[in-house]
Amino acid sequence: MAEVLRYVNTASTAGGDGTTNATAGANRAYATLSEWEANEGTDLVTDGDTHRVICSGGADSTAVTLNGFTVDATHFATIEGEYDGAAGALDTGLYHLTTTSATQIQCDCDYTVFDKLQFDGSGTANQSILFSTAKNDGTVKNSVFYDLARYAVFQSTGATNVTHYNWLAYKLGRSPIGVSTTSTGMGEVYNCTAYDYNSTDQVNGSFIEQDANNQFKVVNCIGIASASSTRADFEQTYTLATGSDYNASSDTSAPGANSIHSITASTEFVSVTGGSEDFHLAFGSTLLTDGVGPSSDASVPTTDIDGDTRSGTTCDIGFDEYVAAGGGGNGYSVINSIYNRLLAG
Repeated sequence: MAEVLRYVNTASTAGGDGTTNATAGANRAYATLSEWEANEGTDLVTDGDTHRVICSGGADSTAVTLNGFTVDATHFATIEGEYDGAAGALDTGLYHLTTTSATQIQCDCDYTVFDKLQFDGSGTANQSILFSTAKNDGTVKNSVFYDLARYAVFQSTGATNVTHYNWLAYKLGRSPIGVSTTSTGMGEVYNCTAYDYNSTDQVNGSFIEQDANNQFKVVNCIGIASASSTRADFEQTYTLATGSDYNASSDTSAPGANSIHSITASTEFVSVTGGSEDFHLAFGSTLLTDGVGPSSDASVPTTDIDGDTRSGTTCDIGFDEYVAAGGGGNGYSVINSIYNRLLAG
């Protein structure tokens, strides 16, 4: 099995074949993700290939419908950006989708992986990624969702078994994840951070707007809803799936016996100031070493959005594993957590 590798670079111009990341010449990168999709769709199963496209540059303002690939569990497409986590928020100097269409990427293919991408909805786009009806087994990771009228990710009827981890979503009109189904087994969410969402007060919950009990398992996640929301930070109407635990909320709704309640955003994150947000965990955060690690739950990601290695047993909650300036790794997080607890008495 071979990997087909292609490139998108917003500094390029239309008409290249995407085989290099150059911005000039016949082999130059595609200028938009939409141009890549229009030219590369194929039967990956028959070809015996996987397909990966790497996106770089700046703003990409063209909406995309991903429907040209025939896939299965071993032959699928990966859309990869260049986000490295350093900003702890949207980094407009790196590749990001800025389309204000209702949906920025509509995914009509199973097994698709979205990695290291950024989405700026400009307050207009309803959702960044929409998994179409009965499109299953997708993965969304290491990404940033900002300023959306509704959701970061929406799963249509029957779009099940989507895995979410290491993403950040902030300034959303509705929930980070929305669904239009009552099916169970909708997906799992690990080590994600969401802030300032649900300002339109959706009736079925906040962190996830699910339509029935036991649809999502949520672990090691931070949820702090908008100050204007009258709903809970996490699920208010229905019960999250068994195993949902080690979460954190500003109210008492974070699910699980090991979850942390009544956190204050301004002390947990480096900055929540509008326009200069940085959602890395701050020195003194109560969320350090309070999550479950990958050695205890194999679904927990072994690295964070920055690529830093997570503690195997007691990782930090949210998309970031705290590392002290100049190094120190998780051992520093352990010392800091002990210090916090001593201060708390």
